[in-house]
Amino acid sequence: MEEITFPHGQVLHHKKEQYWFPLIQNYIHTLAGAKFYADMFWLEWQYQGGKPTDEAVQLRSKLFQLKGGPTRLNLSVDDLHSESIRNPSEYTPSCVLRLYILVSRWDAPVTPQGHEHRTAQKEDRDRE
Repeated sequence: MEEITFPHGQVLHHKKEQYWFPLIQNYIHTLAGAKFYADMFWLEWQYQGGKPTDEAVQLRSKLFQLKGGPTRLNLSVDDLHSESIRNPSEYTPSCVLRLYILVSRWDAPVTPQGHEHRTAQKEDRDRE
């Protein structure tokens, strides 16, 4: 396997990400990693229909908290790597790998209200 595909066509390439690729590949072959990976695609499917279930909304919120909650401060990939070395008790391998995927490869699904807002903004720009 030379690449891993994520929602929205985001791809992790073995040659470009030699440090992260084997870690992510091993993680998504664990039970927790496979569930996390599948959840991202399930969320994408839920939000594409424009009417996500309550469960999808809760999962999206949970992932957003993991990605940018007050203790994470929207870390970059470089910050994430540094923090995992400095604070291994908080940044466990599983946590680091999920955060890496969320930070570098996950485009969160747009809520129906967010989609309507973006569409309205685009229409406004097109009229100008």
